[in-house]
Amino acid sequence: LIVSGILAAMTLGQLQAQLPNSMFFMPNVPQSHRINPAIQPRSGVYFGMPVLSPLRLQLTSSALAFEDVIYYNSDLDAMITPFHPMGDLEAFFNELQPVNYFLGNVGMSVLTMGFRAGKNYFSFDLTPRVDLNMYYPEGLFELPAYGFPSGETRSLIGIGIYATGFIETAVGWSRSYLLIPNMYIGVLLKLITGMANINTANSVLEIGSSSDTLSVYTDMELNIAAPSFVEITATDSFPSVDPDMSYFSNTPIQTVIKEQYLGNIGFGLDIGVNYQPIPQLMVSASLLDLGYINWQNTVTGIADFEYDFRGIYVNPFSGVDTT
Repeated sequence: LIVSGILAAMTLGQLQAQLPNSMFFMPNVPQSHRINPAIQPRSGVYFGMPVLSPLRLQLTSSALAFEDVIYYNSDLDAMITPFHPMGDLEAFFNELQPVNYFLGNVGMSVLTMGFRAGKNYFSFDLTPRVDLNMYYPEGLFELPAYGFPSGETRSLIGIGIYATGFIETAVGWSRSYLLIPNMYIGVLLKLITGMANINTANSVLEIGSSSDTLSVYTDMELNIAAPSFVEITATDSFPSVDPDMSYFSNTPIQTVIKEQYLGNIGFGLDIGVNYQPIPQLMVSASLLDLGYINWQNTVTGIADFEYDFRGIYVNPFSGVDTT
């Protein structure tokens, strides 16, 4: 029996990413200490570089699984979706919450190493990471399922995105039998360089209909942060982004490193403890990604408008009028 109590506090500028808990049961894998820095890999030493280093890819859905979206129908002998005439819309909507999320993250270690020294274990890791969080309300699927009944409003409050790219430079240390026998304690210190970030701080979208009008109301706030060679300009709606690719050919390498690698700087911390009171029981707890990124090149765009669509008027002699 293994009891794993893993507490993940994700605060890298509201960054919300997860590590697969299955790594806890893979002590032979050196990267198992990323789920809890107190874990000591069984290997005495390890080394990784591009091609030899691991690629981490994870996709997580809060409500829907693949078989909820596409599944086999024996009567048709074909794969269908819940929106098919023979699909089960009721079962599909029973899986949804008012607001749902989809998480994805990918990381590739550029350089990773670790070694054992007595009861201590030291590690180093340099990893570019991209994390993506998408939030979608139940009403997003009510549109294709039920359309726009006259006089009703479909609310899409809660729709949003949080995406960030950053480089994580981490130094880890763990110690066995530090306080009492069979107790392991570990710490992972991180220097975090933010590359780009986009998130919706406020998101309201409503679509209503009547006998002759389709009304759209939105109140959305979008925040963007990017490297200094990317020019971000606030407009009346969403920000415009214009990268200057000549920056790299016209700028000394030391300036590029200083401005890009140390521009959006931040720090992070992982701490963990493992305790095995008896051979058949392991108790584990960890706090992951405590920290922040201090974004510099940022801008906020706001989309706040109402629009009434009354159909398309077609005149064969003068063309199409969409007013």
